[in-house]
Amino acid sequence: MPFTDRVEEMIEKAVRILNTDKNIINDEFTRFNTIYVGNIKKDRVTFELQLTLPEIARVMHYDLDRFFQDRYFNFEKTLEYRLWHRENIPDDSAFIGIYEMDYACHSLEYSMLGIMPRWIPDEYPAYGAPIINEKDDFKNMKVPDFFKDGFMPRVIEDYHE
Repeated sequence: MPFTDRVEEMIEKAVRILNTDKNIINDEFTRFNTIYVGNIKKDRVTFELQLTLPEIARVMHYDLDRFFQDRYFNFEKTLEYRLWHRENIPDDSAFIGIYEMDYACHSLEYSMLGIMPRWIPDEYPAYGAPIINEKDDFKNMKVPDFFKDGFMPRVIEDYHE
């Protein structure tokens, strides 16, 4: 599925931002430290404001269930939010485009072991009870197959598109 003209325009805008001299993300070391350590400024404490996904979906008027299950919609809304955040929230967040998508909402590993999410309207998905309650439960577990189990076949298929 090709991107819409609107998504292509947002991608071009993001690329222009990323290519400016003011952008601090110019190598992998800086990218890693900005994302995982924080936008380090020696002269003061940095400040970042990150809304939760349910709040982002509410503010930006989109369906959170679709966001978690449709990778193109996820990409579009993630990029739209990153651009909106940069333009509307004057914090110290560096613009890094998309560094993480919540496709399947971090359910890939769970789903490969048979723990599927329970989709809750306008909220993060919830997960069922643990499948390991005692040591012997490990004996009943099978080795996950990336091509057959959980969401992974869908992710692999989408990757090949």
